[in-house]
Amino acid sequence: MKPALFLSAPPLAFFAAAMLAGLVPPHDPTANADRPIPSGPRKRAGVIENSKSAPTNIESTLSEMKRRVVRFSPSKIEVLDAEGMESRLLKDLRESPSGGGLEALNYSRRWAMENPADMFEWFIRQELVSSDLRKSLAAGLFFEWAKQDMAAALAALTRMNHAESRAQALITTLEVLCQTDPAKARDLLLQNSDLLGALKSVEFGPFEPGKARTELILALPPGRLRSMLMAENIKCLMTEGIGCGGDDSSYYAKAAFGTELWKQLPTDERRELVDAGLRLSDFDEIQLDGLEDLIKQRAEASNDPREAERFIDRYGVAWAERDAAAALSWVMAHLKGQERMEWSLILIGYAAEKDFDAAMCVWRTLPEGTLREEAAKRLAAVAPADHEAEKALLQDLVPKPGKW
Repeated sequence: MKPALFLSAPPLAFFAAAMLAGLVPPHDPTANADRPIPSGPRKRAGVIENSKSAPTNIESTLSEMKRRVVRFSPSKIEVLDAEGMESRLLKDLRESPSGGGLEALNYSRRWAMENPADMFEWFIRQELVSSDLRKSLAAGLFFEWAKQDMAAALAALTRMNHAESRAQALITTLEVLCQTDPAKARDLLLQNSDLLGALKSVEFGPFEPGKARTELILALPPGRLRSMLMAENIKCLMTEGIGCGGDDSSYYAKAAFGTELWKQLPTDERRELVDAGLRLSDFDEIQLDGLEDLIKQRAEASNDPREAERFIDRYGVAWAERDAAAALSWVMAHLKGQERMEWSLILIGYAAEKDFDAAMCVWRTLPEGTLREEAAKRLAAVAPADHEAEKALLQDLVPKPGKW
């Protein structure tokens, strides 16, 4: 991200002079950190009511200036007053085709760390930010705000109109609280659990290994909400990535905790977590026993080709490498149209790389037609050198140019 302003010695002197002149509002060390959130519109940065309140001491000026900058590297310093932060965040939201991405979230997190109340006033005025991004912004904002001022964060929830963002802000705030006062967090959760009904998905904060968060979720009665939160909690524990918290050194501790949670659940509750969205990639290092079968059963019961394709997208390659005939038969039974053709070819190609003879046996069972011919092309391309007869047979069936 390009910095808004680089400060070398001459600009630094100019900036200090500007602050002395009253162009930047001074920091008030006597301000009450617990004051309520103002209900009226906030003042723009750089505007002060009384120029006499500007600092007159150079040490005070430099102290204020230091408070308002964040170092990106030893050679780059960016001014982060409220106006500058709002301008940069809006710029990123405008320029991103999807309505704001990772850079906007990173920039908003720095704003939340610097002045969460100020960012909140900006946040509740935004009308064009996408629903998903709004929820992510709320998660980052309230994570930082709750750490700094829990009472102010809880009070601000009542001013939020977007239902899912408000629910996300609530669960984020309570997750922070449960790290220090789990009993109070559980009480507030139960008192306000109706607000969480708006959640369609949830983002958790970077806490580990997950015991406090898990106990908070288990305080809820059984139902859709608890299943959804627990499904996301276990997925977060089992996978590495942005939003799941911690670093690489903590991965195995979190995964072990998630595995133990899964083992303790009866089959019916596991199925509820799958229905609520629990999914893991087959390529994740640690898997949950029985999860793949439950997801496959859900896809079969739904009779929805989209569910079937989501299952094959996550587990199909590994399944084809284990049992190409079963995987291909399932695809033929549960997918339709072009998706069935494409996934059949993908799976038989991976199966051939793993076990060419087994893939040939599957290919011989395919009915005459386009799929058989296109599969022959895939197999001919990877046929081992000592399988000359099979390769010749396959090449004779490869579609001629323009046939398909």
